[in-house]
Amino acid sequence: MTLSAEQRAAVSQWIAAGDSLAAVQRKLTDELNVSMTYMEVRFLVDDLGLELKTPAPKFSAPLRGSRSGRSRRRTGAKEGALRKAQGRRHRQERGRSPG
Repeated sequence: MTLSAEQRAAVSQWIAAGDSLAAVQRKLTDELNVSMTYMEVRFLVDDLGLELKTPAPKFSAPLRGSRSGRSRRRTGAKEGALRKAQGRRHRQERGRSPG
């Protein structure tokens, strides 16, 4: 969708004011009667060379001693049980005569 110069200026003002992509999408629909998907709004902001005031949060690595270590151990145990079951099935299939 192609926006007019006035519509692009409005989007630039909203982003400069700190609006989120969802807010810009809502304002495009409510104020300018322009329907765009969230992804289209994201591409529009990128095409205009604008940067959001509040970028998406960046996730950091889990801290030592967090619960993630325990869940990894449980996952390992699940994987071990799966391998054991697969091995049993493989041995059973190998023992069968073709036919």
